[in-house]
Amino acid sequence: MLEKRRKKRVKSRRYTDLDKRQAVIEFTIVGTTLGTAKNLGMPRDTLRAWMKSDWWFELLQEARDDIDDRMEAEQAHIIRLAHKRVIQGLTEGDEKLVVDHKTKEHVIKHVLPSTQQAAVVGAIFTDKRRQKLNLPTSVTSTTGGMEALAEQFRQLARDHESYQEKRINSIKGESEEVK
Repeated sequence: MLEKRRKKRVKSRRYTDLDKRQAVIEFTIVGTTLGTAKNLGMPRDTLRAWMKSDWWFELLQEARDDIDDRMEAEQAHIIRLAHKRVIQGLTEGDEKLVVDHKTKEHVIKHVLPSTQQAAVVGAIFTDKRRQKLNLPTSVTSTTGGMEALAEQFRQLARDHESYQEKRINSIKGESEEVK
């Protein structure tokens, strides 16, 4: 007969607040209870029980906020570096390996961007800046919008002419009656 497997009884361990905080951080990074428990060498059931506690959600939100803050700082740094490099490229040009026609040797020369390339860079930066300021980034119009407005003005003019004619006819009719 098959013997029933018995679960190994693991000696109970007392976890500190630091252990719990580390578990939350690890979970935030790994994203699974299995991976977190394995990386920390702790029972998955303990981790699952902790996840039902109020303190877990508070620490989890703190950990996510910390990660978001770090990511925001890293992205800001990348943007600063990119801006610096774009300015350098626009003012000094990019290094290109070219052949010197006189010496027939390869030399590095700084080549400024074309007008079109500079215009594209300017347009992209303008668009991103406007997005950041929550301003429109494009002009839109409905098809025939101006034509519809012109037609409204024409109709108003026709109505006014018709009104004027009626008024003139009315005045003429009154003056004929007076005679």
